[in-house]
Amino acid sequence: MVDGDGCQSMKALERLVEGAVKKRGLVIALSVVVTAAALVTVPRLSIDAVPDVTNVQVTILTTAPGLSPAEVEQYLTYPLETAMNGIPGLREIRSVSKTALSSVTLVFDDDTNVWFARQLVSERLKLVEADIPPGYGRPELAPVSTGLGEIYEFYLESDRHSPMELRTLLDWVVAYRLRSVPGVIEVNTMGGEVKQYQVVLDPRKMAGFKLTLRQVLTALQQNNTNVGGGYVETNNEQVVIRGEAQFKDADDIADTVLAVDGDGTPTLLRRIAEVKVGPALRYGVVTMHGKGEIVAGTVMMLIGANSREVVKHVKQKIEEIQGDLPAGVKIVPYYDRAEFIERMLTTVGVNLAEGAALVIAVLFLMLGSLRGSLLAALAIPLSMGVAVIGMRQLGVTGNLMSLGAIDFGLLVDGAIVMLEGTLHTLDKQRPPPDEVPAAVAQAMKRAAKPVAFAVGIIMLVYLPLMALEGVEGKMFRPMAITVAMALGGALLFTLTTFPAACAYALRAPKQKTHGRRGLMVRLTEGYALLLGRALHRPALVLAAAGVALGIAIPFGSSLGAEFVPRLEEGEFSLDVRRLPSIGISTAKNLSIQVEQVTARFPEVLRSSPASAARRSRPIPSASTNRRSASS
Repeated sequence: MVDGDGCQSMKALERLVEGAVKKRGLVIALSVVVTAAALVTVPRLSIDAVPDVTNVQVTILTTAPGLSPAEVEQYLTYPLETAMNGIPGLREIRSVSKTALSSVTLVFDDDTNVWFARQLVSERLKLVEADIPPGYGRPELAPVSTGLGEIYEFYLESDRHSPMELRTLLDWVVAYRLRSVPGVIEVNTMGGEVKQYQVVLDPRKMAGFKLTLRQVLTALQQNNTNVGGGYVETNNEQVVIRGEAQFKDADDIADTVLAVDGDGTPTLLRRIAEVKVGPALRYGVVTMHGKGEIVAGTVMMLIGANSREVVKHVKQKIEEIQGDLPAGVKIVPYYDRAEFIERMLTTVGVNLAEGAALVIAVLFLMLGSLRGSLLAALAIPLSMGVAVIGMRQLGVTGNLMSLGAIDFGLLVDGAIVMLEGTLHTLDKQRPPPDEVPAAVAQAMKRAAKPVAFAVGIIMLVYLPLMALEGVEGKMFRPMAITVAMALGGALLFTLTTFPAACAYALRAPKQKTHGRRGLMVRLTEGYALLLGRALHRPALVLAAAGVALGIAIPFGSSLGAEFVPRLEEGEFSLDVRRLPSIGISTAKNLSIQVEQVTARFPEVLRSSPASAARRSRPIPSASTNRRSASS
């Protein structure tokens, strides 16, 4: 007995199928429009290799040259932790105190907007700055990026420029212009020598002129400035008065007046010091493939941006920058996220094509209807099109998990059931061509309700996955949403487009087949024989099933398990642990030796830049460089 609601739902589905057959031209046209919209949406869909499981976090970085880890913890890390405690939505505080570096990471609830969290942290930073002694560093927020934000990495090479010149070009030309690319939040620069104007004081000469270090520092600060003096009017014009005294080169610094004798003789800086251009104190170097040092850069992507589009724009900007660099300087990329994404998309595309071909072949062999098999296989691209449109609207990123989890068998299940019923009706009634649409509508109306319920139940299976939180939610929720939208598209196709297309394409057979088509003839005969024997020996069948189950349990318990699919990116990370007190030159030589040893293996094509440092350099991101061969 069917209740009133069930009757109403059944009648609604029947009317939907019947209306699709009657208005089949309009339905086909709307399906073409949906397909075109999906094709337009595909290039705009945010694509990445794997789901980004990074939680909502804000990192505070403070550099304080000269401070030991204990002093960094006392004067920087602890005051920051104390000030940030109690921020709304704050879940966890993590911190690291190293030589001259404090890193405090604040983890917020998953439903917290990252920009709102940064605003709250910025307000607290204003309060804690008063507790940090002057000259001990100024806290800054790390860029809004994640562990998957490293999308493009490159280095500069030249046969006629020094490491200092390459690093200057990287900092002030390449990185400066790359930061203007939409979707780029930061460009990390590493290696080379940072250019400095250095004042090397002679203590004996300072004592002879009775000058202290404080006096020298004060004189340099006061002389390196521009000041305004208002204006004067003359001849009906206004003339601005300015005093410009900023240093332009090393000679300007050397001519700084430190003191004046009683007779008016000035004491210049060059009399007690040597002013020169030199490298800043280095805490790390970058080597590559055992050949020595290089100057490298890493492009960081804004959280939530489309990595494929950002990399595309970055490469366009690099081509533009390359034309403006001095002769001999070349930008050489060694990691491109877009290449890995393209390989992933190629894999998904091949799977789609192979799955569609396999579905068509199996349906044709089983049902014996090539037209019906082709029409049923249309559920795959049309369902994927609906899923792509939904992903774009809901902000779901396409990746190996969300796109690779779609099962083609689930998408064509409903169409197969309705196709089998329709072929049986046409075989039984054998209507003339003008009555085929009515027969198709009659057959598919009977199967509409069970098909809708079956697909709806499968969609409900993914509902619990949409309620997951934390890392599990970020990993599996996009997959569940994508599969659910694809199943919804398959159901819509089965109840509308598929009946309309069948009304156009299917024809009644010239003679009755009695339901036997393709391989189903032999399979039905074999199944009937096997079923008869099984029903006569139920105890033997149950015993065999029990033995098979008992054998399978040990094998099943010994199978391995993976949280995420393995990504064969063709690269691996080698991490070399050293003593914290190791010298930078020794660390550099050790990195080169490791690279030379790994390069001896024929499978190794190239080793990416490796960082050799006495302490970890401040990397403004949610995670360290995952591609470093040593640290």
